[in-house]
Amino acid sequence: MKSNYREIWPTPIGEYWLEDMSIHSEIHDRVANFQCNDDDTSHLLKDQTRFGDWVKECVYDYVSKFNYHIKSFEIQRAWCNVQKPLQDNFIHTHQHVDIAGVYYLDAIPQHPALEIFDPRPAHNFNMVHRKLTDGSIASGFCSIQIPPEKYKLLLHPGYLHHGVTHNLTNISRACVAMNIITKRDHTIKNVTSSS
Repeated sequence: MKSNYREIWPTPIGEYWLEDMSIHSEIHDRVANFQCNDDDTSHLLKDQTRFGDWVKECVYDYVSKFNYHIKSFEIQRAWCNVQKPLQDNFIHTHQHVDIAGVYYLDAIPQHPALEIFDPRPAHNFNMVHRKLTDGSIASGFCSIQIPPEKYKLLLHPGYLHHGVTHNLTNISRACVAMNIITKRDHTIKNVTSSS
């Protein structure tokens, strides 16, 4: 599985690329036939799917990278999100869940990046950056930008503030967003030496 893992601030960010195009076709068709709505009852992955199984594999790999042992997890909710021309996705968090995920169904290099903000209070606001930045949704705040890529799943802690600035292309960006809740494995302890 093609993946990339990096610790930023040192918050863990995981990126995974789907290589089985038959799975992509299945989730793409499911989204096309799914009635998207904004209430909390819509759930794209209620039943078991090959895409859900792949996400599960990615989540277990992701949490293993930063010594976060889990017994199990559930995708609490998954929904389709289409960013049409001139639309944005303003700064928000998924603080009620452990992990937020987004899988890009359709994206082009010109689409705006996902902007993730530094969660450390001492680094949260930077006046110099504010003076140098014009038009960014992160104006004045320390952030990183992660470009959308078709077939990529991005995982990050739900508490991180993030958002997407205006889509200035004439092509919509489509993705599957998801909220993931984990169940910790408290039987695994960190080993420390004692004198």
